[in-house]
Amino acid sequence: MATLTYILLLGLQQLVLGFECKRDVLQELTIEKQLLHDLLKCGYANYDPPKGPNSEKTVVTVKFIMKYFNLDSTEEVLNLYAWRLMSWNDDRLKWDPASYGDLEEIELKSGDIWTPTFRIINSADADDIEKFYVLSCTLKHTGAVSCVPRSSHLLYCDIKLSDFPYDAQTCNFVYGVLDPNDSYNVSFPPRAMGMLGAEYGSSWFISDYKQEVQKVPDTRLNITLLMLLTMITSINHFSLTETMAMLTYFLLLVLQQLVLALKCEKDVIQELTIEKKLRDDLLKCGYANYDPPKGPNSEKTVVTVKFIMKYFNLDSTEEVLNLYAWRLMSWNDDRLKWDPARYGDLEEIELKSGDIWTPTFRIINSADADDIDKFYFLSCTLKHTGAVSCVPRSSHLLYCDIKLSDFPYDAQTCNFVYGVLDPNGSYNVSFPPRAMRMLGAEYGSSWFISDYKQEVQQVPDTRLNITLVIEREAESLAAIIVYPALIVSSLSIACLFLDARLNERLMFTCFSIFSNCYWLRELVANLPKLREDPPRILLYYRASLVITVFILILTLILSVMCRKETPPHNIVILINKFVYGSYVRFLVYPRWEFPDDGKFNEDWTKFANSINSLCIKVIVFSYIGLYVAFVPQPIPFN
Repeated sequence: MATLTYILLLGLQQLVLGFECKRDVLQELTIEKQLLHDLLKCGYANYDPPKGPNSEKTVVTVKFIMKYFNLDSTEEVLNLYAWRLMSWNDDRLKWDPASYGDLEEIELKSGDIWTPTFRIINSADADDIEKFYVLSCTLKHTGAVSCVPRSSHLLYCDIKLSDFPYDAQTCNFVYGVLDPNDSYNVSFPPRAMGMLGAEYGSSWFISDYKQEVQKVPDTRLNITLLMLLTMITSINHFSLTETMAMLTYFLLLVLQQLVLALKCEKDVIQELTIEKKLRDDLLKCGYANYDPPKGPNSEKTVVTVKFIMKYFNLDSTEEVLNLYAWRLMSWNDDRLKWDPARYGDLEEIELKSGDIWTPTFRIINSADADDIDKFYFLSCTLKHTGAVSCVPRSSHLLYCDIKLSDFPYDAQTCNFVYGVLDPNGSYNVSFPPRAMRMLGAEYGSSWFISDYKQEVQQVPDTRLNITLVIEREAESLAAIIVYPALIVSSLSIACLFLDARLNERLMFTCFSIFSNCYWLRELVANLPKLREDPPRILLYYRASLVITVFILILTLILSVMCRKETPPHNIVILINKFVYGSYVRFLVYPRWEFPDDGKFNEDWTKFANSINSLCIKVIVFSYIGLYVAFVPQPIPFN
């Protein structure tokens, strides 16, 4: 209640006193606000990297403190949560503490000053750019700037399960500089990532650390982490007090801005930068961002589109394909040309996609509620010739009809149908012969892309149809589904070579039936989903179970037959004479011994031997036919 009362009183005070407040009256500004005003009011460009005393490149020092990690061995991704400590010098932000009440250090918003940009080379996310928005950075009077953004990284990690459960996984964190103009340098310490106890994650711990810094083709930090499986669990505690304090600060800040802004007048900056002046000249008059550009002779603009796949995940249960890709678009807009000589030899600038015309596309076979491929606040590159290029990062959810007949050696065919959303036909779209590049992303979680086909349709509209053949990595599944089926079949056949008069054959046959049921249940548990077209291996298990039950019934019948005391029928005697009196007797195997204890009848035993030998041959050929028809084979490597 005390805190709430304080907030209400403070808000009332601001409402009453704030109406007469004017922003341009420096006498009523605090020393810190006056300093911020003096540093940033004129001539400071937050998009321009700072320079050293002799115009040398600024050196940005970067290191990390890991807070938490989680290795998902199913999706083959590593979630890495870390703090990034960045520091550099910006001589444009120096001041004399004596002129500002001996103030030597202040806090600045990261959006008000220049900050370096980085990217994660092996990111598993759709967007690999390392972003931080509303972040407080520390600025000292010497021009030293330090920022500590908190970030979460989703990284590829190739999982090897050959030593499961005592497996060790090697994961890489490749961190690079996003600086096409090479306008600053980046330095990493010898130990760029500190752990401070965070090496113990959920069921995993980091046992080894290696680091390498590459300078070619650009500055990159490659950190290799060796992770071992363990049973230690990490628990993150949620601080309610800290959250309430942050919420209170946010509400006070919003209230103050709402009140003071009633009569606040914008500072009129007289000296605009060259780039800002160019933007104003290009967009201020007559430019319609909803109107497609035209060529020199009023022909339609040609938009070139290609993709770079970053990651994919095929969900065979939901029958959808998640495709994460970059879309590289380029076209010419003659309305955005300029003469570099009039703008300080400036040949290239960055523009927001919302300020200029951009083409619109849609995913024809999208499994999402909205099939329009959107991108909003994206920076596009504009050259003085009018050439525009945009690289939006997008995630596509696509339908994919799953066929499980060859499970687990199945290959799925998925389509990515990409079309133009242009009812008026006001521009053309061009796709290169290989419209989608993969660059190693063809190996996903439990799947890999083995074939690629592309087709461009012009009727009824321009469409790109990419067909991906995706094969399952079936080695592990085959070890628990396919190979046991062959072993159980061999066990069932082996039961026929035992003496039907002994209890051991009956016991082994019952064990074979139990094994069939167990592995059949294991197969059903590993099936992605139950469909009307079951896997062929399931039909093999079913047939094997029927054959094994038949062997059990045959064993009981032959055991009773051998113990019969009544004389056999004449037909039985004739069959025995034909079989054992000709070359057919060599096909009777095995031949059971006939004891002299009088428990078994010799004629009945010989007849049972003949029936058992015949069943062995029929069942063996039946299993061979079932193997050829129903057991899936590995897909040959082309």
